[in-house]
Amino acid sequence: DHKYDPISQKEYYQLYAFFNSVEGEIGAGGRSGYHNKPLPPLLKVRTGPHQQKRNELQSRLDSTTAKLKAARERPEFTNPAGDLAPALSEWVTSLALPKTGVLPVKNGLQLHLDAGSFDAPGGFVREWPDLSGNKRTAVATGEPKQFGRALNGHPAIRLDGKKDFLRTISGAEHLDGDFTMVLVLQFNDLARHQMALMWGDESQGKRRAFWKTGGSNQNDMSKLSFNGYGADMIGNADLKRAVPAVAIITQQGANNDTRFRLNGKDGGGGAVSLSGFQNKAITIGANNAGAEKAAADFAEILVYDRALDPNEQAAVGFYLGTKYKIEGEWNPAPADIMALAAKPGRERTDSEQKKLFTYFINYVYAESRDLFRMLESEVASTRKELEQVDKSLPTTMVMVEMKDRKPAHVLMRGDFRQPGEEVEPDVPAIFPRLPTNQPRNRLGLAYWLTDPSHPLVSRVIVNRLWKQLFGTGLVKTLGDFGTQGERPSHPELLDWLAADFVEHGWNIKRLQKLIISSSTYRQSSVNRRRYEDQDPDNRFLYRAPRFRLSAEEIRDSALSISGLLNPSIGGPSVFPYQPANYLSSIGKGWKESEGQSLYRRGLYTFWRRTMLYPSFQIFDAPSREFCSVNRPRTNTPLQALVTLNDPAFVEAARVFAQRVLSRKEDSDPQRLRLAF
Repeated sequence: DHKYDPISQKEYYQLYAFFNSVEGEIGAGGRSGYHNKPLPPLLKVRTGPHQQKRNELQSRLDSTTAKLKAARERPEFTNPAGDLAPALSEWVTSLALPKTGVLPVKNGLQLHLDAGSFDAPGGFVREWPDLSGNKRTAVATGEPKQFGRALNGHPAIRLDGKKDFLRTISGAEHLDGDFTMVLVLQFNDLARHQMALMWGDESQGKRRAFWKTGGSNQNDMSKLSFNGYGADMIGNADLKRAVPAVAIITQQGANNDTRFRLNGKDGGGGAVSLSGFQNKAITIGANNAGAEKAAADFAEILVYDRALDPNEQAAVGFYLGTKYKIEGEWNPAPADIMALAAKPGRERTDSEQKKLFTYFINYVYAESRDLFRMLESEVASTRKELEQVDKSLPTTMVMVEMKDRKPAHVLMRGDFRQPGEEVEPDVPAIFPRLPTNQPRNRLGLAYWLTDPSHPLVSRVIVNRLWKQLFGTGLVKTLGDFGTQGERPSHPELLDWLAADFVEHGWNIKRLQKLIISSSTYRQSSVNRRRYEDQDPDNRFLYRAPRFRLSAEEIRDSALSISGLLNPSIGGPSVFPYQPANYLSSIGKGWKESEGQSLYRRGLYTFWRRTMLYPSFQIFDAPSREFCSVNRPRTNTPLQALVTLNDPAFVEAARVFAQRVLSRKEDSDPQRLRLAF
């Protein structure tokens, strides 16, 4: 210790002890790997707009959940022996799968193509006849071929994926609402987008298509998909190359609820936005423009103008699976439900009958099923919106105390390998004592710092704000209020402002308004040299000071004058114009922002600790390798070159000039007066 030091080594380490038991990783670039990410622990900050949006969504979720609960509790949906008992009995009876070799569902059939229903001369298919009775023969383009034993010993029409496809002249006009499509096929290539069936208006973007995805996303390469009005819905059913499959897609209801089934298994689905169309053709193996061709074998195609219910889907699936020797889960209900349905009614217990009825109400009976599905979909979408709102909440890094306090020591010569006397958290003796009713931890220290009787903190904050507004603080040495610092130019004013600041709840905006509305701040900065000899540095503010803005403020000012400044608050950092390859020496890129993000306030510019944004660096922004109490101000030719060549300033000047020229002033002197 030095005899003139106001703070001893012991007191220094006592103050350090408040922070010695903080949880955290060793450096942002250490074992954690949190490069360019906030370092935990983090606290989510609920702002006003976020909270308002969350409250609205929570209210909607509560309301929809209550509606769903009320719907499920409706008397007709809860009593197995009530009004729906006959419908339940009929459904249970229908669960026995048909064993015949005849297509079991023909109601609503608009198109039925069977590769085994005709013989193509020489194997080349010119037309594929329609068995539905609607005479919607599919006409070939290219050279589709009929192979007699292509699909598990059954005939199929092979399309080569290059030039082959088929098209009906009508049928799509019946598919503007609910529909079902059933395909027996095998894809011979899974490496690209391929259409199975498509209809609608390709040129107007109003097409609808049952297809296999592909392209850049390898995870979705073999998925069944549906394309609506400018939006794809990708299922979760995976096709396999050269493996026969029975694929079913249904769509029904006002929400355009679309579902996939592959070999009887659920293949996912969702709601797809749709738009009306005029084209009546149905294209097989390509889109309406003849592109996105399928390399596949088609054995049978069924198109219905309604959504088949689960029983009907199971019956059709069983029929086709049996016919083409394709294994699948063709039961219309889960195995436990099928087992209960097989039991005679008199042998079922009340709980078993209730289980059958619950399944019937949730998945079979149209009125309840559609109502529940609509409300469940709304609940799920609202929950997803809530999750997105919570994910979008800004975070701030916080400190968290360890469960068990870590002892602190005086470190001999500052070396952590030479611990000396153990010390407890405390504050230097020259300051007021810690509040006796507060814990000796960081919370107690925070209360001590903001205690109205504390002589230092409020004065330091007021002095820093004064410096920002006047260029020099009331105490010129911002970082030193001690005996080595300069005395205040106006000590009574500093005391009064500090006391007023505390009395009004440490309100910085109020303090700022108080200062800038004063006659001292509002006076002219013109130097009339009245008091230059007595006060050459203008410490007594006989005129308003003149000093250059900070780096960020210079850019913001230029953008604001031009009208380009984007004043939005919050969000991630932005990447405005920067010299090409500026960061190449450290192997980092700079993906330039677009649109309004280029003109956000300088506060939001992405900042590297050791490689500052170049125009800020030229205007004296400090490095963030260590704390800086005060920014220096220099005047260099480079600063003038920044304002002449930086694209942000060039664009600001151009747009500002356009604003001036767009006004009604007739002469250049008038325009100059307007500009200034």
